[in-house]
Amino acid sequence: MDISAENEKCMQNLLCNIRLLRLEAGLSVKEMANIVGMEESLLLRLEAGEQADEFDSGHIFRYCHYFHVHPNELFGSWPIRRNAPPEP
Repeated sequence: MDISAENEKCMQNLLCNIRLLRLEAGLSVKEMANIVGMEESLLLRLEAGEQADEFDSGHIFRYCHYFHVHPNELFGSWPIRRNAPPEP
């Protein structure tokens, strides 16, 4: 897999995982947007799989802080493996 394909896969994992975390927490789009400090329309676009320049590291940091996850978990496998045993 080349670098651009690997980066694309990581970004798609991130977009899927942020939606999954919101749904598991039972939060509305409006509530999640307020928590991470973004417009609802941006969150909806991201959750639909659209990449956006407005989505930055500050938003990722706030997701990690709120959900107590490491950034590698957000970019890693999808769905995010919360409370899973460590891989060998």
